Amino acid sequence: MESLTSATFVGKGKTVSVHPLVIGKSNLPMLIDHKSYGKQVNGEVYEVDADDLRDLDRFEGHPDFNNRREIDILVSYGDKNVVEKCATYFITNYAPEMLQQRCYENYDSYADHGIPYDISENPNHPDNVQSSSQSS
Repeated sequence: MESLTSATFVGKGKTVSVHPLVIGKSNLPMLIDHKSYGKQVNGEVYEVDADDLRDLDRFEGHPDFNNRREIDILVSYGDKNVVEKCATYFITNYAPEMLQQRCYENYDSYADHGIPYDISENPNHPDNVQSSSQSS
């Protein structure tokens, strides 16, 4: 995936309802589509155009691996917080034992969980695309 040319940072966000955010196979952060379990998940909200949304869908494996749907997100606009509908990617086909894993409020590849994201498992990751184009 090349850079998202239209992406504009809107603000920090937090899910209104709880969801299990786990670290899955290949150290991929996965937001599981399971209601009433997990934590409110922190993240960032961006506005993108239709072309970038198609690129994000491809990167996230929508609709075969992850499913994109709109959920309520509490978006922070400086001193003001507003609930907005935001597109979010959920894994819908998951092994039940994934729900036994530790749930996180956010994912940072270098956090104290000691499980960094493995970009080699995702050939569409921007760092892999940049590396391969630089070595050509």
